[in-house]
Amino acid sequence: MIRLSRLPIQRGRFVCAVCVMLFWLVPVTLLYPQSGRGKIRITGDVKDELNQPVSGAKVEIRFVAGFSGGQMVRFRKLDYQPSNAEGSDVKFFTSTDSHGEWVFLNIGHGRWEFTISHNNFATLKKEMDVLLLEKNPKISFVLKKGELALSDQVTIEVMKKNAHLIEGGLELIKKNEFHMLAIKLGEFCLEKGELSEAISYFALAAEIKPKWGEPHLRLGYSFMDFGDKKKALKHFEIFLKLDSQSIEAETVKLLIETLKDM
Repeated sequence: MIRLSRLPIQRGRFVCAVCVMLFWLVPVTLLYPQSGRGKIRITGDVKDELNQPVSGAKVEIRFVAGFSGGQMVRFRKLDYQPSNAEGSDVKFFTSTDSHGEWVFLNIGHGRWEFTISHNNFATLKKEMDVLLLEKNPKISFVLKKGELALSDQVTIEVMKKNAHLIEGGLELIKKNEFHMLAIKLGEFCLEKGELSEAISYFALAAEIKPKWGEPHLRLGYSFMDFGDKKKALKHFEIFLKLDSQSIEAETVKLLIETLKDM
């Protein structure tokens, strides 16, 4: 009789213990699955300082904090460790397409750290909030040039510092042929895949020698590689006006017709 009377009490204590455990687990289970993973879609793009799309940039996002009771809770090592995480981090990766655009699907709301990297640019890190109940706007990033890149703009002083990178560069300085130096440095950048820098040098060459068609020819081809047909068309047309007798003229005319039909 005594044992039978204790069964409801023991069972009640067990139920109470389970309820207490669930009570303490709810904040974690509600917070991190929603913050680290969910049904949110975020999109954005990556451009350079010339407002040109950067394709092939690596975009990494890492969950660093969630929201509980309207307040931010920073991510702690022991709070949540999903199987796909490195250590205690929730990370996702993607790359930008030919238009410099990227997208992430099925992520959760919270504070995320974005890391944007590309061989030709300095790495960019930035923390941003991904919202649960509101529409997340498109996120845009601007990458700045890296070590071999130029400061705010290409100048003659910058060219002097970089002249040693190309054969005959110092001789061109002695001859005061900075327009040719700009072209040579632009070619050097193209060989290294640094299209933004190349465009900057070609633009400086056009500024130094306004009536010279060669820089505009290079700019036309460079902007074609960038996918900016309007700027490519503009510089090809300038090239024809300045150097209509060039052996490149007929080819450029065909390119202009093609660009206009696109």
